[in-house]
Amino acid sequence: MEIKKTIETDVLVIGGGGAGERAAYEAFKQGVKVSVVVKGELGNSGCTTRSFSELSAYSAAFAHSDPRDNSYLHYSDTVYQGNGLCNEKLVRILTQNAPKRMLELDRAGCKFVKNGNKYEQLLADASTVPRACHYGADTGRQIAGTLANLIRKTNINIYENIVITKLLTFNGTVTGALGIDIKKESIILFKAKSVVLATGGGGQIYSLSGQPEDITGDGFSLAVRAGAELVNMEFIQFGPALVYPITGYLLVTNFWRLNPKLYNKDKIEFLDKYIPDDLTKEDVIRAKQFAFPFIINYPAMYLDIAMHSEITNGNGTEHGGIFLDISHNAPEVIENKVPVTFKWLLDRGVDIRKQPIEIAPVAQCFIGGVKFNEFAETNVPGLYVCGEVGGGLHGAARPGGNLLAISQVFGHIAGISAAKRALPISSIKIDQEQVDNEIKRLNSLIKNKAVNPQKIIDRLRKAMWNNVSIVKNKDGLEKTLNIVNELRRVDWLKVGTNSPKNILKIIELDFMLDVSSYVIRASLERKESRGTFYRDDYPKINNCDFSRIFCLTQECGETKLRKETSNKLDNFYIC
Repeated sequence: MEIKKTIETDVLVIGGGGAGERAAYEAFKQGVKVSVVVKGELGNSGCTTRSFSELSAYSAAFAHSDPRDNSYLHYSDTVYQGNGLCNEKLVRILTQNAPKRMLELDRAGCKFVKNGNKYEQLLADASTVPRACHYGADTGRQIAGTLANLIRKTNINIYENIVITKLLTFNGTVTGALGIDIKKESIILFKAKSVVLATGGGGQIYSLSGQPEDITGDGFSLAVRAGAELVNMEFIQFGPALVYPITGYLLVTNFWRLNPKLYNKDKIEFLDKYIPDDLTKEDVIRAKQFAFPFIINYPAMYLDIAMHSEITNGNGTEHGGIFLDISHNAPEVIENKVPVTFKWLLDRGVDIRKQPIEIAPVAQCFIGGVKFNEFAETNVPGLYVCGEVGGGLHGAARPGGNLLAISQVFGHIAGISAAKRALPISSIKIDQEQVDNEIKRLNSLIKNKAVNPQKIIDRLRKAMWNNVSIVKNKDGLEKTLNIVNELRRVDWLKVGTNSPKNILKIIELDFMLDVSSYVIRASLERKESRGTFYRDDYPKINNCDFSRIFCLTQECGETKLRKETSNKLDNFYIC
């Protein structure tokens, strides 16, 4: 493969979900030339448009459902949930600006459920009052679709079906990127005055994930290789979701009010044996009504631990889950209590009034990511981040509805910041040696006799879910790190393809190996349990030693980790 096209732009946005779309549109409004690179298709790429649940929502303190709500209460809920590790300045920016950005979406035609002139706001996880604005299960799709329509009315350049393999730097400043056009089997060189990463999380490093297949942690790896810092990579949110007959649909709070029955492949109910003596099965399921994700602060944690343990001990179903049945409820009760879930599944041939489903705790989102500041800047000049790829704001856990809000608040900021930086720059310099070396690396992956990357991906994902998801401990983490190192040191050298059109899986494996190692390294260092992070060999929170943020960097190919104090409002910089 060789470079078939060179594209020069002021702002290059990598990623086509809600955050990337917002960044591109806001940069365009500043009067600069904008290009968007999407791994799939604009408006149907990333998590924004492909995450579904009864409560897919955007949290904003309008106080339409409860007059007590305000941006400070939203801030307080977010900081409390972060367990002392939030970047509180970023939280304040989020909670103050979430309503403004949503109103702009509304005026652009994005649909939200309303009662008269007021938004219907529901009570999401870890929120004191109802503030989750929604459009049923399709809230994210509404947002992404609205922004895609706005972008298509501009002269923003859209490049679809392209995977970025490397960020290019010149004297420590990001000045572009190299990508592969999967369909045309060619390399594209992008020269840019500013680059915005909006590539989402990395949920596909796990065998059970609620994120789409293309969410493989690309941005984390690209950013670190360019010199950026990662924070809080050990904190990943898991929650129960369907694994069969449909995958990925999240079973949030309302669903657990139906008192579901859970049993393993042998049709044996198992929850009781994982619950402490001072709790009952009813206590745990009741708590799940208020805490959908796995968080150690709530008794509902034992439900996720029980499911994970049954599955890893070989008692799961053939599809890797456990059975859940709500058919003992009257049909009208099911239809009324979970109307969105009931209709969404029925439209796809699944009738939860009559049949059991198979569920498991799946990776829902990354809490950590690339470190950024109030202007969405990273520590690398010219590189900005927004959306799930950015880390630090949420600390150890997050309230429901914040992800969609973050995509819009910091997508808006990243677009404007990147454009303002680009405006006075007259020329773009590229390090040709970097370009030549990356082309050589990519071409080395095209060979006739090679190992299928999917086999390695499957082994990696299974090990990560078994040992680095709900229940973690030193033995499991070290075992999995050895597997990752072996895959990188031995199996990676055998990977290849005889056609450039099949190279995408190889590139994704490369990123997934990086991201898995980052998660494990941080997890081994955190010898406590906090927020979404649980180690059964250190089951208690330890504020004396671990009220710290872990920062990961890469120097000369080696991953370095250091601890820093958490960021409070009087101490902005967290690293």
